[in-house]
This record gives sequence, structure tokens and C-alpha cells, in this order.
Amino acid sequence: MKIAVQDANVLIDLELAGLFDLWFQLGIGTHTTDLIKGELEDGGHVQALAYFKSGQVQEHGLSFEELDQVSALEREVGSKAKFNDCSVLFLAVKLDAMLISGDKALRKAGRARYVEVHGTLWIMDQLVESKVMSGPSPQPSWSICYRWKDICHRKNVRFVSSNGDKPDLRASSPRHDHPIGPSGAGVQHRPTRRRRSRGGR
Repeated sequence: MKIAVQDANVLIDLELAGLFDLWFQLGIGTHTTDLIKGELEDGGHVQALAYFKSGQVQEHGLSFEELDQVSALEREVGSKAKFNDCSVLFLAVKLDAMLISGDKALRKAGRARYVEVHGTLWIMDQLVESKVMSGPSPQPSWSICYRWKDICHRKNVRFVSSNGDKPDLRASSPRHDHPIGPSGAGVQHRPTRRRRSRGGR
């Protein structure tokens, strides 16, 4: 079985978008560290934590020696990556697993170590390409798309669907975001122009 190590941001995104059950249908084992689980506990992410209890997300504790290696990894990666995030990269290397992270610096460090790395939006690609999101109609579940669009907006990424089949995910500013409708057509929001005062030119 192919396995993936995920950081807190990705697990939270799956929770917010309601995609955990669909993600598990891909047959990819999901792993993370006890430090990441601690973040979820501190943030009160009850739904995500339920998948730890069911065993669908496997938690890995790290020994003192391994924590020292994570600390060294944190210094090497730089200040842009937190200690807990570096623990996920360490685990991906240890398990020879892919790394799914929302942290750009962490993904870069993973590539330098020949780890297969992906961002959050890769998950949506996999769900669409594998037709996990497709029902009787060829269109994906629009309720999920709406939730995912909100996540993309938070990450400064534009979510556009032009054909109702596969979303087109392109980097952009959120103010140019195109909403998704059941017809699959994007409707562009134009910026509101300020009205001039009557006495101004």
C-alpha cells in the first residue's frame, strides 16, 4: 500500500472540506506524528481526531534520539518551517512515504531528500481523476467544491471549473477568485469602483 505522511494543515483542510472519507477511498495509508496530533487536540479538531481513534490515521511517537534529529532538521530547513512540521518530514523519510504538506519550505526540503512531495490541492486532483468524487452524474459533488473553494480562498489560490468535470486550480489573488456554480461555469466578480463625491473631479 502506498502511504502518505500529512502535516496539520492538510489534515485540517480535509476536515473543513469534509473530504476524509473520500480521501480514504483512494487506498493511501495516512500517517503523521504525535506532535501533529497534539496540534489538532489544541485546536479542538474533533472530527479529524476521530480518524485517529478509528485507526485510519496512524500516529507515530518519536523517541528522544529522533526528536534530536528533528531539531537538527529544523535548523537545516530554516526558520520558515516549524519543529512539528519538520517532524512530518522526518517521518516521511523514515517510512519512505510521500509527504503532503501545505508548507512550501518543507516541500522544498523534502524534494532535496528525494521524497515525493505534494500540496493540499494534489488531493483534489486525485479525487477527481480517480472519479471518487463522481456519482451518477459526471459532475463532482458541488457542496464539497464550495467548501474546497473556501479553503483555496484562504490559501490565496483560485479555484475555477470551466467544464464541470475537473477543477482548474491556478495560483492567483483571492480578489480575482471565480465562484463555482452547478453549471460548472465560473462567474467573475469585478472589483467595485469607488464613487466620486459630487464636488470632486
